[in-house]
Amino acid sequence: MTQQLIGRHKLLKDLNVRAVYQQLTRHGPQSRTELADKLELSQASVGRFVDLLLSANLLREGERIASKAGRRQTLVDINPDAAVIAALTIRSRRIRLLLSDLQGQPLTQTSTDRQARSATELVAQSVALIQKTHAELGINAALGAVVIGLSAAWHPQAQQVYAAPQLAEIEGVNIQQLFESNLQADVMPGTIDVGNDINFAALGEMHYGAAQQVKNFVYINLGSGVGGAAVIDGKLHTGAHGFAGELGYLPIFKEGELRSLESLIGRNAIVHYTQEAGLGSSEQDFFNAFEAQHPGALRIANEISQYLAVAICTITSTLNPDLVVLGGSIGQYSHYFIPTIETLLAPLVPVMPVLASTQLGRDAGLRGAIVHGQALAGEAFITKELSR
Repeated sequence: MTQQLIGRHKLLKDLNVRAVYQQLTRHGPQSRTELADKLELSQASVGRFVDLLLSANLLREGERIASKAGRRQTLVDINPDAAVIAALTIRSRRIRLLLSDLQGQPLTQTSTDRQARSATELVAQSVALIQKTHAELGINAALGAVVIGLSAAWHPQAQQVYAAPQLAEIEGVNIQQLFESNLQADVMPGTIDVGNDINFAALGEMHYGAAQQVKNFVYINLGSGVGGAAVIDGKLHTGAHGFAGELGYLPIFKEGELRSLESLIGRNAIVHYTQEAGLGSSEQDFFNAFEAQHPGALRIANEISQYLAVAICTITSTLNPDLVVLGGSIGQYSHYFIPTIETLLAPLVPVMPVLASTQLGRDAGLRGAIVHGQALAGEAFITKELSR
């Protein structure tokens, strides 16, 4: 057998092992026969691939069920105890951490105030939180992957953070390299990744929230900052430099000058409007006043809805999504704005996207980072097993 033929067989084996693992990740427990049918592979081949994944501790065998042929078959599924996945989000004021098992089921969640004054201190604080929380679980499973979502843009080619007004200390820094240096004893190579937290939030809504079964949608985050993420044909679109979806920079004309969308509808803007109207001193005061139908709060909501209508009109004419999900700490109250946005938007575009509030709230970014971490961990374990 020639080396070329051997190489082809090895490539096909590697691809098919990954296909089996991905099928179980996406669709849950299945029998070997079901896997063979869905992947259009022979049952003998699938049996070998499943055995390999069982030996790597990535799969486990479960209950036996009746098949169409009358024989009872054993289901196989992802082994949740094979690894712990860590998802971290770093924003203007807080560091939040979620640990899950390899199936994505949450194990524990915590948060802390961001105290760091430099990139090195920020990474040290984050790593200490991960290690402490992981140790407190009291289980033997090692960290399978660590995924960090930032309130900033991440340039994958230049390997640096940019567009980070809320995280100025990491602007221009290769934050991924810092995390890898601090966690090299805890995880396998290739299982640490950095990205924009809003992109991860879109993944969260796609897998667990308001955008399930939707292939084309845009997620808009409304909180301390304003951001967005686009999913096109089921895949996250990040652009040439990781900047796609940064709606906070969208220019809006107000009172004779161009202003950024974030400066008009972010948390600081809402607090400013609330104080000006004498309604209180926080965004929660605004929402309380809105629920009480206070005229000042209704006026503020109408103004915010106008700005959002402009943003969604821009999105609709550019990407034509089926759905726009409004999320984030402020976006979870978006049902207050959606009826007005729909009324304003209807005359402007020939095709209206569905507007929906987040189903995951502020946890969307963490849940999406877990999804990405599951894929990283699975790939690392499979690569390690296939290289033996």
